[in-house]
Amino acid sequence: MPDCGSVAPNTVKRIVLQFVASQLAVSPWAVVSAALMLVLSLGAAPVVSGAAFSSGSVAGVVRDVSGVPQIGIAVELLRSDSTLAARVFTDRKGAYSISSILPGQYSLKAMGEDFIPTLKANLRIRANTVVDLTMSSLYDLMQFVPQPRRVR
Repeated sequence: MPDCGSVAPNTVKRIVLQFVASQLAVSPWAVVSAALMLVLSLGAAPVVSGAAFSSGSVAGVVRDVSGVPQIGIAVELLRSDSTLAARVFTDRKGAYSISSILPGQYSLKAMGEDFIPTLKANLRIRANTVVDLTMSSLYDLMQFVPQPRRVR
């Protein structure tokens, strides 16, 4: 192995990245991006410039208006552009959990067969965010409709 002598570690890293990129016929930044994607997909938290990346999570319970936890409700995490980031289903206790989320602005949407979809928008997701959702059925909404007057 050649002696690097007094070459700075950053210079060695740059030379290695340039060599690898030249062998792959891609830019050094593409190599760095690919390495970062690989590290993130393996679930590790890489350190860049002394600061660790953090991931967010959101969890909660989905209940109906009377407080009963709902089983099998689809809960979708939507990015700020309304694209789907994740979809999970509630368990037997009405609980859901979504982890490994990039922190930021999201919306949560809950949908079930007998329920009107519920949307909570502009949520800031960070580590251990808790968002409980309440779902209304069409029957629940009918309770608030005024009854017609009877004419005698």
